Amino acid sequence: MWDRKSFKGLDRREFLDFLPRCALSLAVPGNKMLAGERSASKPLCGILPIAQTPFTESNKLDLDALVEEVRFIDRCGAHGFVWPQMASEWMTLTEAERMEGVEAIASTGKKLRPAIVIGVQSPDVASAIRYANHAERAGANAIISLPPSERSDPKIDLEYYKTVGRATELPMFVQAVGNMTVDLIIELYTTIPTFRHIKGEAGNPWLRIAPHRERSSGQLKVFSGGHGRDLIDEMRGGFPALCRQHHSPIFRPRHGICGTRANPTKRWRCRAGLC
Repeated sequence: MWDRKSFKGLDRREFLDFLPRCALSLAVPGNKMLAGERSASKPLCGILPIAQTPFTESNKLDLDALVEEVRFIDRCGAHGFVWPQMASEWMTLTEAERMEGVEAIASTGKKLRPAIVIGVQSPDVASAIRYANHAERAGANAIISLPPSERSDPKIDLEYYKTVGRATELPMFVQAVGNMTVDLIIELYTTIPTFRHIKGEAGNPWLRIAPHRERSSGQLKVFSGGHGRDLIDEMRGGFPALCRQHHSPIFRPRHGICGTRANPTKRWRCRAGLC
């Protein structure tokens, strides 16, 4: 597996020249460049794309296309697969769709390299617990959750994450958004043994990574959500990974021109009407 030392000696221009050729070779089926023994406990670091949710023309969850996303991410050499989060339009999915999608993803992912990280957020904690328990039974490697409301309330968020974190033995990511403070994140860290990973989108992640690491003795792993724009600098600054939605050549992007409105031949469509 590559790490930061693999690129020692490359300047930014050389790296950017090298990257697309490397990505192309990794996307070829059967490529062994990053192949290795796929252990039961997959590492939670590196590039973890957030998957889009494909729908059929009849507005049903397209499980075949969703599974193909997992295989595509594996061929590209990514380290993880995250679903369903905001880029996946999780709020438009029914409970049955989320559970069917998780089962299909986890079943496929067991045979592949990427760690499977399942989104369990819900406005009510009882539903989040059901999603977390289901993810564990399906064979996920970790869970991730947004706070229960867009308007962060520290006391509510603390109880929500404590309850969800106790529901399973799986590692838990907290997707820090809105006005979630460093103090709240550290309190979550000290009270929830399974919480050791953050998807940092609250405030300025660049200004928060130092206190996150210092106050957790380096145990909190902060994932960037910046679309990869500053990936190299973020790696130098101590971010161990990137966690952001992917735009594969198989599926149309969530925003902009997409779905059947623009091209009836495309299988992907935007259920939420954001196109």
